Amino acid sequence: MDTQAGGVIALDAPRPKLNISHIGIFAFSIFWLGFVAVWTTMTIVMNAGFMPLFSIPFWVVGIYMLVRNFRSIATRQQLVISGHELSLIKIRPGGRKTWAYPLNEVRGAEIQEDVNYTSRRTGSTHRTVHVTKNPYLIIQSGNKKFFESQSQGDKEWIVGFINQFLKTKRG
Repeated sequence: MDTQAGGVIALDAPRPKLNISHIGIFAFSIFWLGFVAVWTTMTIVMNAGFMPLFSIPFWVVGIYMLVRNFRSIATRQQLVISGHELSLIKIRPGGRKTWAYPLNEVRGAEIQEDVNYTSRRTGSTHRTVHVTKNPYLIIQSGNKKFFESQSQGDKEWIVGFINQFLKTKRG
């Protein structure tokens, strides 16, 4: 936490840690691109006319997987609270996105459950449910998820900090 001049509080969330899913996606995307490179090279060497053009969508998918995985690892998040505004900032390679809300529109923060379903077909259909708990800002215009890559303890701390700050600010 960094308290700057003028009563501005800036909280930086650390980057997500490299985990097995990042390594798996990275390895798969390298394998994918390698396979596409060999296939494209073979079609060019064999003088197969327009066949190399069929590899373009596969190049796009492989590069997309690689870039998206890299961006998810390299993304930083920041929460900045000034006397009149609360801002959420996502800083990624190649871009920065800021959501700013006047403090009088911020009702608080809370942990909410996000439910995701995955379906697999193995003879019979079954669904796997993944529930994650993430911090949300409660704003008049809706809710905004933030700091989703942090540990559960950090998520609970930031929610408590925001609620205590707003309670103190409003008296």
